[in-house]
Amino acid sequence: MVKEIDVFAPAYNEAAHIGTTIGSIHDQDPNDKYHFNVLVLPNGCTDDTASVASEAIANLPSHPSISFDVIKRPEASKTRAINFALGRCASDVAMYIDTDVTFSERCFEQVADEFADCTVQAAGPVPRNKIPPEIVGTYLGQILRVRQLYSDAAGPWPKPTGRLIAFRTAAIDALFEDTAADDTWLINTIAQNHGWESIRVAQDASVYATAQRNWLDYIQQKSRYARGNEHLYEVFPELKRVLEEGRSFVNRHMRSRAEIEEVIAPIMEKERLPMRLIDELAVIGKICLDNAELMPHELVSARGKWKPVASTKVPTTQEEVSS
Repeated sequence: MVKEIDVFAPAYNEAAHIGTTIGSIHDQDPNDKYHFNVLVLPNGCTDDTASVASEAIANLPSHPSISFDVIKRPEASKTRAINFALGRCASDVAMYIDTDVTFSERCFEQVADEFADCTVQAAGPVPRNKIPPEIVGTYLGQILRVRQLYSDAAGPWPKPTGRLIAFRTAAIDALFEDTAADDTWLINTIAQNHGWESIRVAQDASVYATAQRNWLDYIQQKSRYARGNEHLYEVFPELKRVLEEGRSFVNRHMRSRAEIEEVIAPIMEKERLPMRLIDELAVIGKICLDNAELMPHELVSARGKWKPVASTKVPTTQEEVSS
């Protein structure tokens, strides 16, 4: 019997990317186990995301394992769009995905297979970055490459990310809406209720995003992520303890730094990447974390909105203060 799985694809101003993501979904290999009902959710868009998505879907041939629909939502909120879709969801397992990514050809099927184990409550693929050709060989390109090598060698990828998360719909009633760290909230909440053993990653499945093209974008993304997590733990301090338990659980399955360096040293030598880049990657990561701690409220709102212009003016209303 074919199992139905709902897939939510919230999209905000993704006209430039949504067609590629839809094409990658359609490129999933047919299977006789699952049917994926993909709901694209343009929310509060000021561009042509909805029409681009509808046109891309209309131009695709039918797929035996995948169907598409598009529903526009008025408010620019990823979490509220997902909660709207959850309210309509009839499947036991659901996924939500980013709409500026692509997927390996059996990604959806391999992630869904993880739920054959009845103890699994959430799962996802391994996140990978595609380094833009124009920065290959630059310092940023080298750092991004070393980061990927280090992550691959460290051991099994530990937990799903917001690029694609699948979960049992009985595990939560709805996502916490006032956060940019929706994936952190979901995974930590499920781990809190079911243990970290209930979280899985399909190690042979991949979800790809294009890496940052410049340092400003890199720092912006890392700062927004750190700020989103910081705000989440302010609201749910008990999840900080769950996070620490998760780190302890993950570390039991990870290689030591010396073991990682032994694995990646031959690859780095072949690609002419200096070993000092490993130390520099750690320093850059700390800089991004320090940046988020020093300037969280001025540069990044609780919902993850990047607002450097707003940080230079004196707020005149309570709404501006709290945004």
